[in-house]
Amino acid sequence: MAGGWHGYNTELNKGVHEPFDKTEGAGILPEEQAFVKVVEFNNLGAAEKAVRTAKGDVAAVFLEPVLGAGGCRPADPEYLRGLRELADKNGFLLAFDEIITGFRVALGGAQQRYRVTPDIASFGKIIGGGLPIGVVCGRKEVISRADPRSKDGFVSIGGGTFSENPLTMTAGLATVRYLRRNEKRVYSDLERKGKRMRSGVDKALLAAGVSANTTGLGSLFLTNFESEGKDGKKRTSRYALHMMSNGIFLLPGHPCAISTVHSDRDLERKIAVAGSFAG
Repeated sequence: MAGGWHGYNTELNKGVHEPFDKTEGAGILPEEQAFVKVVEFNNLGAAEKAVRTAKGDVAAVFLEPVLGAGGCRPADPEYLRGLRELADKNGFLLAFDEIITGFRVALGGAQQRYRVTPDIASFGKIIGGGLPIGVVCGRKEVISRADPRSKDGFVSIGGGTFSENPLTMTAGLATVRYLRRNEKRVYSDLERKGKRMRSGVDKALLAAGVSANTTGLGSLFLTNFESEGKDGKKRTSRYALHMMSNGIFLLPGHPCAISTVHSDRDLERKIAVAGSFAG
């Protein structure tokens, strides 16, 4: 999806930044991305057209349920359900990148929250309690094709320097157990704080004469300014520098997340600092 970011791999490092038809890096060979088609996010019609154009040659539809670098934009529920139906009807896989949303918007990630189950999903270091790890999971009949014990000629994805690292596994298990025990309290609190942050920042900026739209889902948020193109990017950078100079770290143009450690007082301070941004 246009605006989707899936890490530094040559095949999927495509259509991340506008203009989406330009290469993301001079070192990427065109043939490496020859089989990747970029379509508009939250536009089911565009996905359907791409599937028809490919004439039965679609392997998977791959997306973040909440665009990260693409503006912290949540998917419409009907859109994800439509993609699920499209995949089932045409025999290709639906894959979710839950590096950002996994365990954050719900214990079961965005797929639990949206009630749409993908065939494959990827998770990042949240599964290790913040320690280094990457996880690919999904339906048994799909994931078993990459089983390192398999003898049917498929390439294994089971090996790696950080694979099954004991410290990571211990921290991850402790994190999941904690979230299971405290699921209702943790996620309802994060949901409340996320809504307060998004609405509070926009109101504070508007009172200061700056028009903005803070997007996100659950504990995720990102403040987007109405100016487009270079002016919008400059304002985003100025805003991030303003926040950092007042002790609040933001990475320009990237989603932020409230954690269980953040208090209501922390939120109100963040909102107040945002309201002192002159634009």
